[in-house]
Parts: sequence; C-alpha cells; structure tokens
Amino acid sequence: MPDGRITKNVVGPIIAKIRSSKDWSQETLATKCQLRGWDISRGVIAGIEGKHRSVEDWELFILSKVLEVPMESLMPEENRMLDNLPKPSENALIKRRAVLEKVRIRRLRNKYQKTSDELQEKYGNFTTGNDTNSSNAKQILADIGRMQKLLGELAKMEQAETSEDE
Repeated sequence: MPDGRITKNVVGPIIAKIRSSKDWSQETLATKCQLRGWDISRGVIAGIEGKHRSVEDWELFILSKVLEVPMESLMPEENRMLDNLPKPSENALIKRRAVLEKVRIRRLRNKYQKTSDELQEKYGNFTTGNDTNSSNAKQILADIGRMQKLLGELAKMEQAETSEDE
C-alpha cells in the first residue's frame, strides 16, 4: 500500500459503491443494519468502506441483505472463489448421481413400506369374511398389493445399485 496502512478487508470499496448507487448515506446504511439486529454506527461503516476494519462473515450476510445483493457480489472479481473452483470430473458426477439415487430409493422404500404396513394393519381384516365382497375392501387390497409390488421393485433397484458398487 502506498500509505503504509494494512488493508483489513477487500469488500469496503464495493460496499461504498453499492451504498452510493442507492443514494444512501453511511448513516442510512448503519440504521438499516441496526434494524437487522447489528449494533453498528456510521463510523464503523466508514471504517469498513475505508478498509480499516475487518468484516465478519455474519456482517457480510447482513450487509448483503440490507444492500439487496448476493453476498458474492460484495467480493472483488479476482476474489470470487466460486468462479474459480475446479469442476468435478465426469466420474465424480456419476458417483454423486448414484449416491443420490440410492438415497432416493431408500426413502421411497421406507415410505412405501410404512404405508403398506399401515394399510395392512388397518385393513388386513378385510381378507376374511364377507367384507371381501365390498368395493372398498377390494380397492384397499389392490392398494396393498400395488404397494407390495413397488416394494419388490425398489428392493431389486437397491440390489442392482449394490452390485454395481462392488
């Protein structure tokens, strides 16, 4: 730095620019931040904008909300890490999709198993006696049968996923 001062943040000038574009004073920005629960003064805003005060992550979050901009837009272009992250390999993407599919299958299986068990417990008595002739009982038994069939298909999918991993 030409004046020998240590820079404590990289966001100050950007915050000042956004604030100015909204025709807000530093006092206005401080007041809006206070309304979001941050005990801050105009002097602290001046210190941030002048890069003389560091900024905590939660403070950046409040500033982004008050200024109505995404947090990443408070960073200078050269410091935007999200743009510079390496892209995952095709193999990593395939593995990620496989894991997500396994989770989806497990959730479906658990959901169908629970529903099937509940239906069987609640309406299992329809399988005996005269109730089997009623259309309600037939519909419920058909629903239980479909659930059990889906559970079987999900079990096969899980088995196929497991064998692919090995």
